[in-house]
Amino acid sequence: MSSEDELGSIGTVFPGSPIDKSIGSILPQIDEEVETLLEDSFTWNIPDWNELTNPKYNSPRFRIGDFEWDILLFPQGNHNKGVAVYLEPHPEEKLDETTGEMVPVDPDWYCCAQFAIGISRPGNGDTINLINKSHHRFNALDTDWGFANLIDLNNLKHPSKGRPLSFLNEGTLNITAYVRILKDPTGVLWHNFLNYDSKKVTGYVGFRNQGATCYLNSLLQSYFFTKYFRKLVYEIPTEHESPNNSVPLALQRAFYQLQVSDIPLDTLELTRSFGWDTAESFTQHDVQELNRILMDRLENNMKEHPWREVK
Repeated sequence: MSSEDELGSIGTVFPGSPIDKSIGSILPQIDEEVETLLEDSFTWNIPDWNELTNPKYNSPRFRIGDFEWDILLFPQGNHNKGVAVYLEPHPEEKLDETTGEMVPVDPDWYCCAQFAIGISRPGNGDTINLINKSHHRFNALDTDWGFANLIDLNNLKHPSKGRPLSFLNEGTLNITAYVRILKDPTGVLWHNFLNYDSKKVTGYVGFRNQGATCYLNSLLQSYFFTKYFRKLVYEIPTEHESPNNSVPLALQRAFYQLQVSDIPLDTLELTRSFGWDTAESFTQHDVQELNRILMDRLENNMKEHPWREVK
């Protein structure tokens, strides 16, 4: 639902909402520890729904915080029979002198926002309205988010049981966006981790899951960040050993890759040194038992070493 190939905007936008509800009453607080940076709302007035013959329309833009926002409308649906409505922020842009195109000033831009999209009948907004809520981490890969089936087209155009009037008032309709921009305390709030560069963001990489090895990944990270233990492992003599059957050497190589690699590691070499096959990797082992086995194997390899006791 990118805003590329825009068909232009129609209608007008005005600040606020025709529905007598505060943003706080519409958008529940997600977490007390997540700070709200700001919140605002704007309404798009569509003058004549019956003239919407194109598959897609954009509202005029409205500034909230560091972004200009617009609403994307698919009046005949977006691969379905319902009216589809999405919200999209637009970051600050600059001219790329190489391509001659406008590009974001910050290519890694993002915005974490709770939002709601509501439709209401002009003149009767307090009684004839529908509001859907969501939240999203907007970024260059996920530029918009919303509702593929906000309302059935027949329900929009005609009265129903319990609703004596349609949402359209002589063809006009209000679409309101309620936006709460949140501070991202961890840097990964609602992150989908597609194209996530852990090394760039945190300075560290982790492990890729191999079957059901999440417990092993956690154990290895605990080993790695225990500096004295890591030093002991590095000093185990392994010159004439193979990582396919030497736990100390495989562990040394894993630690080294955790320090220098730019991408997450797999644990295949290490589990192979345990003597595991594929079936073992898909078996959930007890992490305490695995820790005991690994410690026993390491101690056996350190008997001739000055620091052979691992406590």
